[in-house]
Order: sequence, then C-alpha cells, then structure tokens
Amino acid sequence: NGGDKAKAIRIAQQLITSSPEFHGTGLARKGGTERVLTGYTEPPQHEYKAIVYLMMVGGCDSFNMLVPQSGCSTTVSDYNRERGAHKMLSSDLLSISATGSSQPCSGFGVHKELSVVRDLYQTSQATFIANAGVLTKPLTKHDDWMRESRVQLFAHNHMQTENYAVDPLREKSGSGVAGRILDVLRRQGYHTSANAVDDKSLFVKGTPYYNNPSWTVSTGSPYVLDRFSS
Repeated sequence: NGGDKAKAIRIAQQLITSSPEFHGTGLARKGGTERVLTGYTEPPQHEYKAIVYLMMVGGCDSFNMLVPQSGCSTTVSDYNRERGAHKMLSSDLLSISATGSSQPCSGFGVHKELSVVRDLYQTSQATFIANAGVLTKPLTKHDDWMRESRVQLFAHNHMQTENYAVDPLREKSGSGVAGRILDVLRRQGYHTSANAVDDKSLFVKGTPYYNNPSWTVSTGSPYVLDRFSS
C-alpha cells in the first residue's frame, strides 16, 4: 500500500498489452485449415480489380514528360515559346498517337527515358491524365496566387497532401480521392477495401457514411516494449 501506485499501474498496463489477447508475434505456423474471408456476408458480384497508386514524393516537370507534337500547330508554338531553352526536341521524344481523343493534338511525345510508359500506353495498359491539378481558379505566375489560391502552391508537403485529397474546394473534407472512388464503387455493388503504406491513409479514406474498410501498414519495424517503466 505504501509503494509507488502510479508505477504499479504502468506495469500492470504493460502486462495487459503484452498478454496473448492483445499481442501478436511474427511467428508463422501453418494451421492446415482453409482461411475464411470475412468482411462481407454475400459473395462479390464482380471480378477482382485493384488500383495501385505510387506517390513518388518529388517534383516532376510534366511539360518535359508529355509534349504536344503534331496536329496542333498553335499548341506546339505555345509550348516552344513558353519553354524556351528548356523545351524538348523531337529527337528526345517517343511519339504516341492521341487520335480519336478529345485532346487538341493528334500526336504527343513522351520523354525518351520513359520508353516503358510509352509501351504501356500503346498496349492500352496506361493512360495520361493531362491538365489536372488543384487550382481553384485559373492563375499564372504573374497573378497574386498566394491570395487567389486556396491551396499553398510551390510547397511540396502541402501539394502532396492536396494530391491525396484532390478536393481544393473542401467539399469533402477529411476524405481522399481514392476513398471517394471506393464510395462510388460501393454504391454500385462492389466489395471494396483499401490498404495504405507509411501513413498515407488520407488517400484511401472515403466518407463516413459508406465506412469502406482500409488499413495502414507501416514501413518501420514494430515498436519494442520498454522493459523498464519510467
């Protein structure tokens, strides 16, 4: 009764959290029984599909990645004028066709170092989403963009967060673009779930109404329990 009660409570809490009911180990043992999938009581109505989103966490000069090349003389002239000495030459580009699309150009050029992307595009396994961003109104470098924009442009951390959310008008605050896609799929009868790596959970968060299951996996190692409480 005369001991350190606060320390005793901390030790008791550590013992509880390290007990089998609250603790999992990295030891894998084969049980010999088939794993039962949980989460939905009814079978899926559609075949399995997945979206894999890679955030490169860096800068990308997109005007040197996808370049207007043919079928749009005005657009090509604008590109050459604005880029100046930084423009891409035809010899540095791999041509792709945009015929039949709603783009102003019938042909574009992809940076020669991205041949794998060009090949995926030509086999209909990849696409480009151009002219997309998080501006709330048209702005140029000559405008007072710090006052006119709702987002903090030219700040990497803020722009990364904006890319996870894609909600510059804050119409669905607290949700991410992939999470809202899952909401739509849920309404259409799909079984939906998501996984995020390294605390990028905003990207896969939908609206609370649909409560799409999502999990976050850390890239770090598990925390080691302190043997000596302080």
